[in-house]
Amino acid sequence: MPKRPADVVANIGVCLTHQANYLLDRKIKKLENDTVTKGGIKEQMYRARSQHRSAR
Repeated sequence: MPKRPADVVANIGVCLTHQANYLLDRKIKKLENDTVTKGGIKEQMYRARSQHRSAR
């Protein structure tokens, strides 16, 4: 593996940090949107239980 200068390694680290931050921000926004549109986990579980009971 070739040895890279310290500034290049630091720049790679900064780029990876920015990419991870961007992806985490997108994930958080999707989770917020899902919670608003579909409800929280307790609401989803209640809905699933109710549907299961009515299907019997």
